[in-house]
Order: sequence, then C-alpha cells, then structure tokens
Amino acid sequence: MSGLAVVYVRVSSAEQVEGYSLEVQERDCREYCDRHNLAVDRVFVDAGESAKTANRHEFQALFAYIAQKQNRTRVTHVVVDRLDRFSRSVDDGAIYRSKLSSWGIKLRSVKEQIDESPIGRYMTTVFSANAQLDNDMRRIHTGNGMQAAVEGGRWCWPAPLGYLPGRSKKQPSLTPDPERAPLVAELFTRVADGQTLMDAVEWARVIGLRGRRGGELTTSTASRLLRNPIYKGRLELPNWGVSREGDFAAIVSPELWGRVQVVLNGNADAVMVPHTKVNELYPLRGVIVCDKCGKLATASTSKGRNGRFAYYHCARGAGHLSIRVDKAEGAFIEVLESWCRTSRGCELLRRSSATFGTGRTLLHSRIGNVSNLG
Repeated sequence: MSGLAVVYVRVSSAEQVEGYSLEVQERDCREYCDRHNLAVDRVFVDAGESAKTANRHEFQALFAYIAQKQNRTRVTHVVVDRLDRFSRSVDDGAIYRSKLSSWGIKLRSVKEQIDESPIGRYMTTVFSANAQLDNDMRRIHTGNGMQAAVEGGRWCWPAPLGYLPGRSKKQPSLTPDPERAPLVAELFTRVADGQTLMDAVEWARVIGLRGRRGGELTTSTASRLLRNPIYKGRLELPNWGVSREGDFAAIVSPELWGRVQVVLNGNADAVMVPHTKVNELYPLRGVIVCDKCGKLATASTSKGRNGRFAYYHCARGAGHLSIRVDKAEGAFIEVLESWCRTSRGCELLRRSSATFGTGRTLLHSRIGNVSNLG
C-alpha cells in the first residue's frame, strides 16, 4: 500500500477519555500511515461533534477538500481510528463511503480490518451496524433515565429564564435566579394586572431582562414564558405522561399564573381574581366596573406619542371599558362631591366604605374640599 492520505479524527463532548482523545487518534492514524507507506496530506479534526449525523463542520470540510479536482487526483486514502469516528449511522456511513468509492479513494480504519474485498465490505457493514446499535441503545437508556428523573419531579433540560440549574442530583434540579426570578415574577404581575403584552415586554427590555441565551426578549418568547407551567412549580409533559409538582421552588403563585392565562387566552367566561395589592397610581382599581360585561376593571400605563398615560380598562379587550385615569378620577370626585351635599349622601358613603375604601382614602388624600367623606 502506498499513496497520499487525509486523516479524520473526532470526539463528542462526552468522549474526552483515554483511547478516544484527539491526540491519541491522530497519533495512531499517523503511525498507521507510516506502516503502510502513506504520506499524510491533511488532518481534519472535529472536536465535540457527534457522529449521529453527517452535519459536522470538519467532516464536511474533508469531503469538500477531496471534491476539488486537483485533490481527487492526489488523495488515495481516508484514514480514521475506527469506523465509529467516521459515522455512527448506517445510512450516512454508506452514503459517504459510496462518495469516496466513486472518486477511487479508499477508507481505512486503524483498529478494524476493512478493505474492498467481499469479506472487507461485509465487515465494514457489521462495524457500522454495531456503531449505530450502540448509539441507539445509549439513546434508549438516556431517555429512560430522563423519564424516571422527570417522573420524580426533576427538570432535565437547560434551565428556563429565571432559573439556575441545580448543582447536584441531591439538590433541586432548578433554583430561582436571584437576579432574574424577581423580574420574571414582575412580568407575570404586569400582564395579570392588565398591561398589554407589548408594553410588558417593553418594560422588560428597559430594565435589561433578556432571553435565556442572551437575546432580546420578544413578544413571542414572552408569551411562551408566561404560558409555561414550570414557573408555578409544575412539570406538565403530556407526551411523557407527567403532570406533577416539580422538585424546585415556584417563581409565581398558581393563582397569579392562572390570572395570566385568563388574560392571554382572552377567556370572557373565566372569573377574574380581584386585585388585593394597593397601588396609589390606580386608586379606583377594583372599584370601577365595565359597563359592557359588568366585570371589575384593571389598570395599566400605556405609551403614546405624547408620553405615557394611565388607563382603567377591562381585560376583555376592544369594545369594553377604557378610560384615562385622570378623567375617571375627575368624574368620581364629582360624584362624591354631589353626594356630600346632602346628609343622606354622606350616610350612603359611610355605609359603602367597605366597597371602595381604598379608592376613597387615596382620593381623599388628593382633594381637601371633599371634607364630608368621613
């Protein structure tokens, strides 16, 4: 045997062990070439690449190199440490071996006896099938292990935005990110409070909340985030038959998560959970009722051409209540003032204080002339 060889070596990210390392493979391939009077033209190295597919950078670069006319007439052999370095797929291996054969180039393995004889071709098929079988069995074992872990409440994938991965199997699989988890929770709260998804995402951009991979948060990624039950501490994986509490802490309460789903789904039949958090910017939230559907209005701030404006509005969308906060409060004060002109009106206000106490108290602090509110 003699000629000009190109060498291909590969490891997957999990195979940096003795016998698989790139240095060992290249050394053994060069020694093989020396023993068989093959000059080494180039070495192509794929570090951290799986051979489950042929979509590997240096593997494709090798074939692009050989495909060049001037190289097809010079290169006589491709040398690998073992056939599973070349491919772990029977189909891919056959396709690329056929390409080499059409160019008159021979594939050789350092650790396996293969050639163009009938026995050599048979053994090539056997070694390729063994590599794929090993790969398929690993996938089954890995899948079974992951399913068992998920059934035990563990999250087995990259940590979603707002979480950090657990440090060991003895600890929860996820832990809330001390920096991002509060921002994710605030995003849920803003949408639940009636802020449009676009405005909530704009707020997230301003304060610097970015996607899991560092990209800018978009409305589509925010929508998927807000619909993910993992943030209320649950694993919901129908394809695996898993529906259970996770082994990790929730970032938002189930109630808040449910309110957000109502807003995102536009479900008019769902019962909105009343707001209990007092916000001095919206003192009438929980008091004003939508005249179309009779539900309590929420409030949020929207960005317009001339600045930002606060609105009371119904979460059920177009055609329902939407009124500027300053106009609503002005009308409310006018009603209170008209009631306070009579003793009966003042008595009605005192009796109804439990209904709109928060709004009355905050507005009373803004206007000194409504002195009879009691």
